[in-house]
Amino acid sequence: MAPDVMVITETRTTFAERGGHTLWSEPPRTTRHDADERTVLLSRRPFTEVDRVGAPGLEAAFTPLSIVTGGTPEGAARPGIDHIALSRHLRPERVWGRPNDVAGHRLSDHDGSGADIIAVTT
Repeated sequence: MAPDVMVITETRTTFAERGGHTLWSEPPRTTRHDADERTVLLSRRPFTEVDRVGAPGLEAAFTPLSIVTGGTPEGAARPGIDHIALSRHLRPERVWGRPNDVAGHRLSDHDGSGADIIAVTT
């Protein structure tokens, strides 16, 4: 079963699309990242409202949320730096990690994490 929405950080523009709809980040502004490196948001459904700038005080928006990827997720070798925050209407069914090195091939400078998320029914 494919996820409804997925965010992939530090992927490449050569990443093969597997159907659905995508939003790609702008090219990197520093030499720390490769020129073809991007963040991509994948969705089963089209995006209807997109804020490409962000809002002042965006950090405060995380206050009522639960960060479910704190610590070292199962499957990762170390704590992550990218996190998933959920409202009280959602909960993680499973939180998982992926190492940054697979079979000697470095994928990133940090481990990845993900979550299978379900709606809370009341």
